[in-house]
Amino acid sequence: MSSIRIITNFCFDTSNLRARRMVPSARGGTGSGLLKINELRGGKYDLNNLGPISTDYVGASFGYPDGDYAAREKILDDHKTYQMGLLYFLSHDPDVPIGIRQEVGALGLASDEFIETDGWSQQLYVREARRLKGRYVMTEHNAFGRDVVEDPIALASYPIDSHHVQRIVGSDGVALNEGNVTIRVPEPFPISYRALTPLAKEARNLLVASAISASHTAYGSIRMEPVFFALGQAAGAAASLAIDQKTSVQDVDYSVLRKTLLNEGVILEWDPDPSFSDLYLYLRNYLIGE
Repeated sequence: MSSIRIITNFCFDTSNLRARRMVPSARGGTGSGLLKINELRGGKYDLNNLGPISTDYVGASFGYPDGDYAAREKILDDHKTYQMGLLYFLSHDPDVPIGIRQEVGALGLASDEFIETDGWSQQLYVREARRLKGRYVMTEHNAFGRDVVEDPIALASYPIDSHHVQRIVGSDGVALNEGNVTIRVPEPFPISYRALTPLAKEARNLLVASAISASHTAYGSIRMEPVFFALGQAAGAAASLAIDQKTSVQDVDYSVLRKTLLNEGVILEWDPDPSFSDLYLYLRNYLIGE
């Protein structure tokens, strides 16, 4: 079990935490009701956002995609300050029930990870920012099976998922979070090769395997690492074919690309075989905690 660094002396403006002061009394329970705490191997835990006021610094990242290095560094520092303040508040503030203070107070930063930055990651996890607007835009219609593409190069299957994006005050003076979405897709859905390629008039030798051409909603399902692996494999195969065929990425012969991917074991359509369907349902329910 790794040792931990405890945040023992952190100053912050408590006026920024008024909304958070209402959470413990409103919810009751333990720290695990305020933070998503997943146990890992080696006595470590993974913390994630849980509920309307948690580890997400809602609305504080809008300037990141177009910000310069200094602006991005400031946003990174602000997120670190917010999370340090949240953990310190939950583990020290006398208004927080003792059970929550004790549970959160037992947590700390792993001493054997991110050593150069005192246990904190060197960069933000940027789930979604600027994306390609290509020859085909994946949307929720694809995710729900209403539109099925004719040139699949990978499958996505994670629930459409977005955390809160902003906090607003309604006409009645009540603070509201906006943007949270969690909707399961009926089954794995195919992603179009055209969603990896820009318009030919803009670039003829560019393939985008992560920030693909997709709406915010569709990207909420597509943006998983295993999908990025498959998209990267497809992009590599397409780039090789474009060189061999002496053509642009837009004009790659899809039939050849499809054959190449199938020969490499890529799954391009969802098999309705019951054994696959049962496995998918099991994994889907496991991933979303049902």
